[in-house]
Amino acid sequence: MNILLRTILFFVLPICLCSCNKETEEKIGRIEHSLTVIEKNTANADPVFKLYPTRNMWNFLKLDTRNGKVSIVQFSVEDNKNRFEYALSDVALSNNNIPGRYILQPTDNIYNFIMLDQVTGQTYQVQWSFDETKRFVVPIN
Repeated sequence: MNILLRTILFFVLPICLCSCNKETEEKIGRIEHSLTVIEKNTANADPVFKLYPTRNMWNFLKLDTRNGKVSIVQFSVEDNKNRFEYALSDVALSNNNIPGRYILQPTDNIYNFIMLDQVTGQTYQVQWSFDETKRFVVPIN
């Protein structure tokens, strides 16, 4: 009886393990395929919002890449009063809402960026400041 049990275990156990491995491999293959599809779709997708660092370590510009609206975002490690988001430009420069249409390019001036409309080629000067009267987005003609 002991020999019969060993023989069965010797032949049956590997077959069971192989069939389990095949099922597991098929599941892993389906998961890997799904992840590849998701990665391809998200890699080609343009973000709706994008953060651009300024040379001030506490401030970023947040761009709505669909319409060119820009805001200043400040963070703080100390308290809530130093965390804020202010609109730099509330005016939509386009209304067709294509994600990735607008991009920002920093300049050598700490307060200025160039914004490019990648559809029309129009450029804008984007100036951020803590002083509301010195914030603007104006076309470069």
